[in-house]
Amino acid sequence: MKDLIKTNLTKVEQNPQINSRVDILANSIHQMFPEQEHENNTTLRAKQILRDKYSLEDVKTVIASYEYLINKWLEEYEREIFSGETLKELLAKL
Repeated sequence: MKDLIKTNLTKVEQNPQINSRVDILANSIHQMFPEQEHENNTTLRAKQILRDKYSLEDVKTVIASYEYLINKWLEEYEREIFSGETLKELLAKL
């Protein structure tokens, strides 16, 4: 079974038509979901900073937790400044 997989993979890697299809698919995905690439870059940069202290999944969890807290704090601040409403709610009224 392993030989079969190696053989097929070698054929795929050597076939320029299949490689171009893979490149087209990858580019299409990046165009449809550009935020995913940004998220991946952010995660990888954080992982480089933290080194071996956390796994990649732990880094993603930490980033998500910070983003949640920041959004909550921003919402509370907006409600305090704009008499109980967020900026998004005020703009929706316009």
